[in-house]
Amino acid sequence: MGRSKAIASLIIGVISTIPLFGVPAFLMRFFFDFPSIRDFWIPLALYLYVVNPLLGIVGIGLSNRAKKDGYAGYEATVGYALSLIAFGGPLVIFLIVGLFPF
Repeated sequence: MGRSKAIASLIIGVISTIPLFGVPAFLMRFFFDFPSIRDFWIPLALYLYVVNPLLGIVGIGLSNRAKKDGYAGYEATVGYALSLIAFGGPLVIFLIVGLFPF
């Protein structure tokens, strides 16, 4: 019964974690002054700091609900871990960029 919720949390976790790995490369290209890259800064920031934490909260909730429904598979655990990374990752990136400006 909780398998569908566990798989949904896994998919949400993957979707919300993937952009976190592209951010360091994006920031490197951004600070080397490529004009076309600057056009994407605002949509990326909105996604990273608004949508990503919301998806992380939804993924954590779905994973917890799957575990409450009695599902003991790995999908719920991996979905929880990825959603937790997606929730806290933007904060870590914000602190790193804030503490070590280029």
